[in-house]
Amino acid sequence: MSIAKIVEGLHCIRETSPKTGLSHYSYFLICDSGNLLFHPLKKTAQLKKCSRLFDENGGIKLQLLTHDAEASSSCDSINERYGAGLYCNAADTPHLVQKSACPIANSFSGAHRISDALEAIPLTGHTLGFTAYRLVHPDGVFLFIGDFLVPKGRVWVANVYKLLMPVSTPVES
Repeated sequence: MSIAKIVEGLHCIRETSPKTGLSHYSYFLICDSGNLLFHPLKKTAQLKKCSRLFDENGGIKLQLLTHDAEASSSCDSINERYGAGLYCNAADTPHLVQKSACPIANSFSGAHRISDALEAIPLTGHTLGFTAYRLVHPDGVFLFIGDFLVPKGRVWVANVYKLLMPVSTPVES
């Protein structure tokens, strides 16, 4: 596991599976209105290694999920320690509640601003409630997209499930 400071107030937390070599990333955003954790790490033991970072910066107010697959026992652990509930799209809540006992602090169904600097952007396709988060920071603009885009060789591929996408058929005249 590693923790890297991206810009002032934004940290990237990475865990890599020794079996698959795949990495999972979480992001910790320090905010005056309460700190945010984007898609918590799946392995609770790894996430607990970040406690010092979280504690020194005032804990965690909310856990923001891009989609239901990010829910895990780690969410429960963060909630138990900091009282941070989940922030997610309402369309993903039926699956989410099966994966975590963490309470939902807020669910939404459309684009909105979480703060002056942070925006929720629903992007149905990966899941019904998939949501990206756009952060405007003095040092740049950041888009949190979970595992929606993944590298495949030398290109990036979007994980879109065709059954979730609208299908149009030609209109006969």
